[in-house]
Amino acid sequence: MKRNSFLVVLLLFALAFLFVGCKDEEIPEEQIPILVVSNLELKTEVDNTVSINAQIGGVESPDEFQLEFASSNTNVATVNENGTVQAKAVGEATITVSIKDYPDQKLEVKVIVVAKQEIPDKTIVEQFAPTSVEILGQSSMDIGTTEKFPVFVRPTTAYQRLVWVSSDPEIASVDAEGNVTAKAMGTVTITAYSAIAPDVRHSVDVLVKETGEDHEIVAKALAYVKERMPKYVTETFDLPVYPNPDVTITWKNALGVELEDNQYVYENVTHDQADAVICLIEYGFATREESIPLKLVADPEHNNFENLELISFYLDILFADYLANKVDGDLPLPTGLKGATIVWSTTKSEVITTAGKFTKPNNDTSVRLTALVTSGPVSQTFNFDLVAKGYTQQEKIDYMLTEGVLKSLVGFSTNGDIALPTFEPRFGLSLTWESDNEEVFSNSGVYMQRGLAEDTEVKFTATVKEGDLEFDIKAEVTVTALAATDTSKAVYDFLRNEALLESLPKYFPYGVIGRESGNEIVGLPTTLEGHDGVTIEWEGNPEDFDGLVLKTQYLRYHETYLTATFTKKDVAPTSIKILLNTGVAQSNDTVNIGGRFSEQAVKGGDIEWDLLNTFSYWDLPVGEVTYKTQQYWSFWSGYTWYIDAETDRTSTLEQVEPGEGKRYQYFAMDFVTVYIMDVDADGKVTDWEYGNLREKTGGNWGVFFVNLSGKAAKIPLATHGAGEGTDGEPWVSQGSRENALTFDGYRKGFVANADGTVIMGSGFGVVQDVLPSTTRHINIPANGYGMTFKTQENLPIVGVFCHKDTKLTIQRFDLAPENDYRAIRFKSNL
Repeated sequence: MKRNSFLVVLLLFALAFLFVGCKDEEIPEEQIPILVVSNLELKTEVDNTVSINAQIGGVESPDEFQLEFASSNTNVATVNENGTVQAKAVGEATITVSIKDYPDQKLEVKVIVVAKQEIPDKTIVEQFAPTSVEILGQSSMDIGTTEKFPVFVRPTTAYQRLVWVSSDPEIASVDAEGNVTAKAMGTVTITAYSAIAPDVRHSVDVLVKETGEDHEIVAKALAYVKERMPKYVTETFDLPVYPNPDVTITWKNALGVELEDNQYVYENVTHDQADAVICLIEYGFATREESIPLKLVADPEHNNFENLELISFYLDILFADYLANKVDGDLPLPTGLKGATIVWSTTKSEVITTAGKFTKPNNDTSVRLTALVTSGPVSQTFNFDLVAKGYTQQEKIDYMLTEGVLKSLVGFSTNGDIALPTFEPRFGLSLTWESDNEEVFSNSGVYMQRGLAEDTEVKFTATVKEGDLEFDIKAEVTVTALAATDTSKAVYDFLRNEALLESLPKYFPYGVIGRESGNEIVGLPTTLEGHDGVTIEWEGNPEDFDGLVLKTQYLRYHETYLTATFTKKDVAPTSIKILLNTGVAQSNDTVNIGGRFSEQAVKGGDIEWDLLNTFSYWDLPVGEVTYKTQQYWSFWSGYTWYIDAETDRTSTLEQVEPGEGKRYQYFAMDFVTVYIMDVDADGKVTDWEYGNLREKTGGNWGVFFVNLSGKAAKIPLATHGAGEGTDGEPWVSQGSRENALTFDGYRKGFVANADGTVIMGSGFGVVQDVLPSTTRHINIPANGYGMTFKTQENLPIVGVFCHKDTKLTIQRFDLAPENDYRAIRFKSNL
């Protein structure tokens, strides 16, 4: 990734700062002074003097720095080197305060000079002085409000001018007209006294309160106390108290024991350590409790917490560019800094490993890296939320051309039909083709001229879509249509012979029980009528076939091909590819269901429940899954069932004919499959074949019961005490709903007879919804099936299979050795 030069400079600075501690002698840090002025506005009378309270902070020796003062209008006010302001005339002036040699440390103080008040003659004062002043102001105000406090000066003939004073202007200020502005929580005294008789006065106390909803005030209180907690704890200290007396704060230690006297007691520590206090805040109907961490140290200047801060600063700089942009390469993840160890974890190890190794994802992918930094006895985690850059549209097209489904078409020449791919499985892309010379090759790749006279180049352009998103760019391949030969003419005629084409396999999954040829494709034509001397040789895609024997067992729809080579003596052969599906699912838009649903991050659409990769050797992950490889903790049982339906997947379902609606297909893991081998006269199972059933009980997974006993079997019903049965009576809890060979009444489930007709089903509800409360067993007919979905598959989608009187197509396939736990265990035992 291209690095920002400024960040590189910062990073180098940080490294130097981190490792300077490794020297024998430490270089002192440059101290930057900070200017602090407490009074930014002064008001005085002509001929008076006032002082500017300016200080220098942030340094150990403030006396080494010099303050400078300058007036913008010396006719109104002058200022000396000590900050003393002399009022000269009525008006305003600005006094600029700065630190010498630090021009960026500068503040301005506004000085307002008013006319000097003449002291009235004593006789006049006695004649017009009031006898009383009475303020009629409010006893409480909300923060941010301003109210004019009415006042009566008696007698009415007295001099009416008053002076207003606030005991704490930070809580509430008052102007010369008696307008009081509430600023912060607390109690303040507002006083008004006669301008000619200061002893004639009146005061009122005003409580300034907070405004807001209860939860907002609680949040403010929490923020207030957290801001006032010490950075490091080096001594016993009083815990903060919120100024609002109506807010109750209770402090507890980390174990939840209330602290006495609102005080945290510090005990001398021999090494840095973390502690915490619990702050419980209550106001009105709102309550909030939060643990506030404390850092206990012996040395506030040099400690492990400070070390963690330095390392955090370094990591922030290290990741700054990656956070601002996207990760598109390996990351330099340090494992140690300044004596501390760093252990990394990642939410997407298949994209960014804990060593920083980057693997480009299909699309932009969010990855969180977490650094666990341990300095001495203290540890802290730091999270970095990154975006790993996925393949761009152009990169996806380049992949198809160099490694994917289009690779074989680059530079391809033929005098037969072309099998134009319509799907790229690596990225889940669909392709729609257009030929620039349909007289030679049609848009679907058909070789159009039986007697083409000369070689002709034809460009095919593919419109590429990923889901509903159409790419801004298109894929292009150029194919050479070779001049016609005897073998190409035979291909031409072959592809227009509907009877021959109809005889070719289009769906050939592995393991079909009872298929005479097993997994070998037989009966393919080897000659063509009207083409003497031409023979046809067949071979399957080597990735899926040994010759014509299928060797892969995909559960999803899997498009592969057969190659037919037409040969004749002394004539160049012509080959064509015939597409077929060798997956168990019969269509590419089947909603495949199976595996551990919680591992799929993609929600919505048709792949939300497709975790087939976790128990199929060949089916790759789709979407964003936690577990990326195959056969996680289970294998396939060989059983699958499907239904074609129109459904909203949560509440309504109507079964439809194949080709209408959507096909929903469930693949049962051997982890959930158990076989009923024999039952007694009462229907109780006496002989089980557990196969690879988890813990011989199914655990908290569903259980698929296959009744091979030839007799009806009774499976205990375990229920939950909620709701009513169909008889209107309440259910009670009974039996073990998990970790037992039972039907879970509080989950979805169905029972089907031998032909797949559902004779008991929960629909999208639970089994208890469709049974009377007196039910104690679920009856599975001879050669029938029962499926109880339990916690691990407790999602609405499985309800599509659970509708009474619908008919499921239930199939069983022989297993390829790679999908068969018995074969794998036998091999591993060897």
